[in-house]
Amino acid sequence: MKEFTRKFIVWLSIISCVWACIPEEELSTTDPSAELSFSEKAVVFDTIYTALPSITRWLTVYNPNKRAVTISNIYLGNQADSPYDVIVNGRPLPEAKNVRLLGGDSLLVLVKASLAARNEDLPFIVYDSLMFETNGNRQNVKLLAWGQDVTFVRYNDYITSCNNTWTAGKPYILMDSLQIPPDCKLTMEAGTQIYSRPGAKILVDGTLEILGTPEKKVILADFRQLKDNAPGQWGGLVFNQTSKINIIRGAEIRNANTGLDVQISDEDILPDLTLENTIIKNMLQAGIKAINADISLTNTLITNCVASLIDVRGGGNYTCKHCTFTSYSFDFARELPAVLLSTTYKNQDGKPQIVQPLSWVMQNSIIWGGNGFSEEILLTRDPAVEVTIRAENSLLKTRIQETFSGNGNLLNIPASPLFIDPSILNFRPDSLSPIIDAGVQLNVAEDITGKKRDDKPDIGAYER
Repeated sequence: MKEFTRKFIVWLSIISCVWACIPEEELSTTDPSAELSFSEKAVVFDTIYTALPSITRWLTVYNPNKRAVTISNIYLGNQADSPYDVIVNGRPLPEAKNVRLLGGDSLLVLVKASLAARNEDLPFIVYDSLMFETNGNRQNVKLLAWGQDVTFVRYNDYITSCNNTWTAGKPYILMDSLQIPPDCKLTMEAGTQIYSRPGAKILVDGTLEILGTPEKKVILADFRQLKDNAPGQWGGLVFNQTSKINIIRGAEIRNANTGLDVQISDEDILPDLTLENTIIKNMLQAGIKAINADISLTNTLITNCVASLIDVRGGGNYTCKHCTFTSYSFDFARELPAVLLSTTYKNQDGKPQIVQPLSWVMQNSIIWGGNGFSEEILLTRDPAVEVTIRAENSLLKTRIQETFSGNGNLLNIPASPLFIDPSILNFRPDSLSPIIDAGVQLNVAEDITGKKRDDKPDIGAYER
């Protein structure tokens, strides 16, 4: 009996020692009050196109308790009918059961969504809940996705007829480049949205007609629908030699390599491209690149381009009324002038290929930038061809003051245009701005947003 008692005491001592030596975070608790905590109250997906998987979002699950807990079950509220796919520590649902989580530890949950088409024009919302059961206690994290039915456009899908009209409603997704054939026309009505996959371009060999309004702009942007500071996400618009009579009105073009690449070179001076009430922003190269083109711009904002805002080569004819061309380089180092003008276009071996007269006329417009005192306008010319460079009632940052002095122009004002907030691309004039009432009447009744201009219009695309 004494021997048994001695052995019992020894074993009891060993068990007590082992128990005492186990870290508390490895000891389990079954207390229902030992709840989990989460990095987010809801996992939210912003605009998922139907028939395409979403990006993956993550959720971190924490055990804030001193002791370990066992998550007996993790499941989706809608179970098999849920559009969400969930991975827990590498295990997909519903296999993720009896997950032990040490005290103070965490686990990673990955969530994706794949939404079925609903044949609806307007966006819709898809809800679900990710459920966690621990010690008889039930907690949940909400899952929410904005869904959008879309029309997918592939290169060979488009050419159903020569003349086509795209309308507001379901966005158009360019899976690869779209071509408008010669002598054919594509019309985009107010409110149309076009989002392009990386590398996709709109190739205009015929005619493009964009008919947006200040209230219902036509949006041409990247597939991911990033808002700002994301240049180079798609190819932009290319107007080739056979293109003619193009109109872009009430559009926002953003996040491309080059916004408008105009390669039309013809004998007349009639506009090959007319821009009105249009915003071009966040370009990896230029907002507009042109080769001996004829372009008319009214109420046009071009901003936030890594290279130049406008790059003109090989001459051409360009008129600007109530335009704002400005770049501040908040997110990148811009080295080139805002506006590059040249009478010569050189081919890849550096030899002149096109040398033509150049006409650049600005009225009630702005060329400005945050590049110190570097030239915001740079002109290179061939002395053998005629050049007309003129600005009237415009605010300019430039070192070639003799070209623009007089004619009501404001040059290199130390106070700058005093935009309200260029960092968020708000280019309306502040209350002390010198551009207020500094313009002349040009029969441009409204500004880029549809606001009425008064008898003394402000310079630039925006009326205060």
